[in-house]
Amino acid sequence: MNTNLKYLRTENSIRDAVVTLINDEGLNKITVRQISTLAHINRTTFYRHYLDKPDLISKYRDNFLEQVSKIVREELPNVTNYYNLDSIGTPYSLFKRIIDFIVDNWAFCQSWLGPKGDLETRNQFMDLISEKLKEKFNQVQKYHNLHPKIPLEFAQELIVSQLWSILKIWFQQPKPLSKEKIIDIVLKTRYLSPFELTGLSELTIKSK
Repeated sequence: MNTNLKYLRTENSIRDAVVTLINDEGLNKITVRQISTLAHINRTTFYRHYLDKPDLISKYRDNFLEQVSKIVREELPNVTNYYNLDSIGTPYSLFKRIIDFIVDNWAFCQSWLGPKGDLETRNQFMDLISEKLKEKFNQVQKYHNLHPKIPLEFAQELIVSQLWSILKIWFQQPKPLSKEKIIDIVLKTRYLSPFELTGLSELTIKSK
């Protein structure tokens, strides 16, 4: 068997074991012994891939954040394009690609970013998006005469926290909604008020 292929298969087995153990026991409680047993490898093989459990966590965290950072860098120029409200891809290509990435890596993201996963990855994930949005908003404000309805730091925090709230609920659903539905939810939370989202605005209109 090709050495690289064998290495990748072992890496996938380790990752699958980590995902299963996080869901069962939580990241903080799992051990190298448990990972090795579930991955059907000996501990010596595990240590060829990682120095120890903290090294595994660090590498998983860095890899996830590197991939998200790449998406953010590529899509950041499109963040302030709010002209075509009928197209999800145009105004929210950043969020759409993040959701696509999560779906492509669903088992890992659901466990790693979930309540039993790595809190530090979650924090850095949202900080990364927040900082990049801040850079973009400051850049736009520098060259355009913006009149924000609320201070930009509040708007920025709302955008990021709403995205995370949607993802958090999504990860915890017994039967997760499709990515198309999640993208639709993200889009609607950008343009509709809480009263419109809940349908209360229609009730208010009918009661008049």
